[in-house]
Amino acid sequence: MVRKTYTNFDVQESWKTSTVCLSTKTLREHWSLQKITSCLKAKEAFLGTIRVNPKNFEQAFVADDNNHKDILFLGLHSRNRSLPGDVVVYVLHSKSDWNVSIEQLAHALQVEKHDLTTTLNRMAGPKQKIQDDARGCGRINALLKWWQKIEAIGPMHGYFPNAMKTKLLMKPEWLNDASVLFEGTNIEIITEGTQLLGSVIGTEHFTTQYIRKLVTKWCTDIKRLIGVAVKEPHAVLACLTKGLASKYTFLCRTTQGIGELMKPLQDYIDAIGSILFGKPVEPSLLEVLKLPCREGGIVFPDVVRTDPQY
Repeated sequence: MVRKTYTNFDVQESWKTSTVCLSTKTLREHWSLQKITSCLKAKEAFLGTIRVNPKNFEQAFVADDNNHKDILFLGLHSRNRSLPGDVVVYVLHSKSDWNVSIEQLAHALQVEKHDLTTTLNRMAGPKQKIQDDARGCGRINALLKWWQKIEAIGPMHGYFPNAMKTKLLMKPEWLNDASVLFEGTNIEIITEGTQLLGSVIGTEHFTTQYIRKLVTKWCTDIKRLIGVAVKEPHAVLACLTKGLASKYTFLCRTTQGIGELMKPLQDYIDAIGSILFGKPVEPSLLEVLKLPCREGGIVFPDVVRTDPQY
């Protein structure tokens, strides 16, 4: 026998997750039966049976029979005391705050592989909200069809493309054709290059200039760490190996042939090693420090010899 529990899905509080033990003061009060009836009649709220992910108790779902999709509840606060199998009343976020159903969207964006290669990136963003970037590569006509399809079916899956933040990178000889095809889309058409996540894509000249500016900024950051390393060597080592190094290695592994451009940064990183030991470090010892922990090193960043194939 199903125990009926009515709860409301608070769009502001739904992202606030903490421990399993929740104070009743932090949870929303249940709606009255009168309010539930009026909201259901006005289709401002919906009725369903809640299911909880057995591998992640902070994820729960209610089946939407009309659209053959699941409504996602993130966090214990969004469930508001409801347990698996309870019949609940819930309201939805505004469409701009919907999560993206990546698998369904990718399936809907079926394009001939010979014309276009697409990628959907899944990234954990602030407050556990899932954010997604879509990238496409191929012929101009195929790219236009892909973009039109994303605009048409993306919102149905919670994906709202923003043309003002979209860039189309073209070879100079195809610039005029691209301008004609994408006229009125508000997509920025470029020929030199652009930043792509933590990396860069574009011409050799653009890539070189971009990385030089980035290395200059990173060198400034390392200089500040050097000043702190004298008094807090362990904190600086943790900051370098557990934090900053991921940005450096990501760029090196996604951009080929930039070892020479990264040498100034490597010199500053090696200087931190000398401060940690209190004396100049021999090159042979630096090589040991750059080894993984299982081989006796401390994963000291090596931004010059990072192989792009990895």
